[in-house]
Amino acid sequence: MDYGLRFADAQSQFRVTLQKVMALEEGNYLRHIRISRGSLMELETQLELSVRLNLLEREHVIETWKISQEVGRMLTVLASRLKETV
Repeated sequence: MDYGLRFADAQSQFRVTLQKVMALEEGNYLRHIRISRGSLMELETQLELSVRLNLLEREHVIETWKISQEVGRMLTVLASRLKETV
């Protein structure tokens, strides 16, 4: 019996299995990024409503709005990069 051949076959099967697991994890990670983007949109909506209902002044939410926009861009780039690898 050729143990070298059996070991090579086992290595090959391990690599395929590992690639499948990694793809599943990346897909799961991508799902969480999408959820985060949705939560960020909810925050932006609440900020806008707070200003429109005169609960907050626009000047007080500008910095938070800018940060939320930056985080949104980062999440979008991260999601697109993950899509390229999956």
